Amino acid sequence: MSEKINLKARSEAYKDAKSAVEKGGPEAVGAARRMINEEKIGQSEEFEETARADMEAFDKKQKALSEQIEVARTSRNREEVARLEKLYDQNDAEYHGNPETAGAKLEKEPKFVVLDNAKLKEIFGETLIGKPASEVMRLVKEKYGDKVPGLEHREYLISNPDKVPKQMQDGSYYYFLRELNASGGVPCAYWGISELGRRATSPESGWWG
Repeated sequence: MSEKINLKARSEAYKDAKSAVEKGGPEAVGAARRMINEEKIGQSEEFEETARADMEAFDKKQKALSEQIEVARTSRNREEVARLEKLYDQNDAEYHGNPETAGAKLEKEPKFVVLDNAKLKEIFGETLIGKPASEVMRLVKEKYGDKVPGLEHREYLISNPDKVPKQMQDGSYYYFLRELNASGGVPCAYWGISELGRRATSPESGWWG
């Protein structure tokens, strides 16, 4: 199945995908994204099948951890619960993060301005719904530059659920458009019962916000 992740090769592929997003064009982005995953799984000729197996293996591992956490809670083993929850979160952060920004910290508490589809239409003079996510990413970055939130902003909100804006607590997906994650996806997050969860979408996917 999948081979050991080559972080150096994946980081180089990530840079190529990031460049493709900045230049625009879903075909270029798609090619760069596939290259990232090929570096990750090491089997380019079986990309789709093996990438899917990688994701299923990750989900299976996290499900097993969830079951262990529930057992530890039932046994009231607080130390074991804390250890397993930390491991679960580390796995999730690595899978949905990227090697370039791993461990990045914010110097001060950020202020978030949430842009919904109606606001984006007002800003850009047209609806962005249906455009490739990579195109929306490029447009927003051209407009707002360094003000666009990245993965460390998502990690901040995940670590501080009390700081999540009320607008982001409606169960919809909200995107952090500064960079791709390690697997070449556009990072996003959604509100569960009491906290944000990490997710990502393909750069070639149509934007629905």
